[in-house]
Amino acid sequence: MDSEFILVSKRKKRGKKPKISNVGCAYSPTPIECPSDIANCYQRSLANIDECKHEIESSSFWTEFKASWKNLEVYSHVKAEEIISYGAGNISLSPIARYQFAFLALLAETLELTNHVYIYDPVFNLLERRVISNFGFHLITENEECRRKVTKDTVILMLHCGRKMYDNLLQANWNSSSLEFIILIGNAFSSYLERFPSRLLEKEAPYLYDIIPFSTEEVVNNTFVHMDIFNDTSCMTFSKNNLSSVPTDFWTRDRQSNESVRDAEIISKSKSAVSCVHRLLCQKKDNNVE
Repeated sequence: MDSEFILVSKRKKRGKKPKISNVGCAYSPTPIECPSDIANCYQRSLANIDECKHEIESSSFWTEFKASWKNLEVYSHVKAEEIISYGAGNISLSPIARYQFAFLALLAETLELTNHVYIYDPVFNLLERRVISNFGFHLITENEECRRKVTKDTVILMLHCGRKMYDNLLQANWNSSSLEFIILIGNAFSSYLERFPSRLLEKEAPYLYDIIPFSTEEVVNNTFVHMDIFNDTSCMTFSKNNLSSVPTDFWTRDRQSNESVRDAEIISKSKSAVSCVHRLLCQKKDNNVE
């Protein structure tokens, strides 16, 4: 892999991000667990997602993304066989979550992997599980806390997820052969070095902190009309060439993250996704809180 792909230059400081308007996909806060509402809400949710897909697919953002993806496949040598999605959020309630789910559906269609998509978020409700099944996606049945070990070329979609979620994923695949399988679409890893003191990041997300110098980052050009959907998004890969230069104790060194400082955007196995957590996570996602 050519060296010019390793990391990106520092970004300019951003101003306050504008919140997404409810244009394009109707925002529907109607309670959806009630059986009497489920049929109407189901059809409305499918229609809303279809509108989101059309808006993304007809945008210059999607045209540019597909072109960048072809280049990414070439230099990463990854030909995706499956897609895993974590942290999608409440697609029936959150406009941002709905657009991001529509992006997942378009990506799956483009890669011809619609029947090889595995998705999980502990906040999914009854309606959302039905909608996901309608797309042919597979619901992951338990809360893995993002610790799935990858055994084949895999795209992992984690838009606007917390750093602890990325750290868990990296820990579960902490060897060169597993990491080489992964194309990770999510928060730009380099941005964490800009937003957090190094000592704090190393303490709270040691695997994330240690992999940054050896990852390759392709920035997703955020030209979409709603700027809060794909902001701060990059595609990260971990090439054999980069990983061959890690220190000798890199894979075996003991790393203890500070579990007392829990990331606000990860729901552990021991916590049930009660309605108050649903509302909190949905609110955080719409405000793009890290």
